[in-house]
Amino acid sequence: MADLIEVSDASFVEVLGKAERTVAYFWGIDCPLCAKAQRVIEEAASEAGEDVLFVKVCDVESPETFQSQNVIGVPQVIIYDGQIPVARLTDITLETLRKDIGMV
Repeated sequence: MADLIEVSDASFVEVLGKAERTVAYFWGIDCPLCAKAQRVIEEAASEAGEDVLFVKVCDVESPETFQSQNVIGVPQVIIYDGQIPVARLTDITLETLRKDIGMV
């Protein structure tokens, strides 16, 4: 089971590459859809193995990361293979996460 770790501008780049895959969940404080998306992310994290790292990035606390990763809307998930983005999801469902992470 993987945890959902909150990261900041300072720590985002450091966590990329610490696991085989990183699932970065970009969310907003004033985002009504983000609560639903976070429940999906948390469920996927509970099912994933230790080779997948789940991180949470807030729009207010990490504006530089949002800009450097070209995040223009929330909620959004970017899946990284090492430090390379391999998938970008705006329609966040458990099925798409499972597929894109390689859980199915």
